[in-house]
Amino acid sequence: MYEYDTMAAAGPRSHHSSPAAPLLTMPSGSRVSCLSFSRSTQQDLLSSDYDGGVVLWDAECGKGTMQWDAHTRRIWSVDFSREEADMFATGSDDGKVRLWTTGERDALMSLDVQANVCSVQFCPEAGHLLAVGSAGHAVLLYDMRAAREPYQVRHHRAARLLRNPSRSSKPACAAAAVVRC
Repeated sequence: MYEYDTMAAAGPRSHHSSPAAPLLTMPSGSRVSCLSFSRSTQQDLLSSDYDGGVVLWDAECGKGTMQWDAHTRRIWSVDFSREEADMFATGSDDGKVRLWTTGERDALMSLDVQANVCSVQFCPEAGHLLAVGSAGHAVLLYDMRAAREPYQVRHHRAARLLRNPSRSSKPACAAAAVVRC
């Protein structure tokens, strides 16, 4: 982990110069694929890995506080909820999106996307909405309060989620998601 102000003050570096020293190094048992800081508790950091694991880190001291064997294959994406401080989502090559809380070992919910999941992200304006990008050339938008069927937009490389098609009281979310697979 690096301090942003120190890195920014150092300016651009050539490939011959030495990088700044990290503030903390948090060793992982597998290659790390994604990181997500909690928006409410800046010391909480999630990491996902190539073996399907997730670790909750205390970023102030650099220690793992909880681990999950979350998926059977590589996790490409992990994201903390913006509404619920202890809730997060994971997406994996096993075709599953899972919803978790930091206080429980078991997933709250599992969604079968039927394609490798490349990206998961909670909507900044409406934290109950979760965007999912997949290798099935689709971006799915789920309302996590009742995640039976997603709203779906299909494109070959990128998709833009514009507005919730229903005219109910649900807040609309404008979110762009690029399929990374």
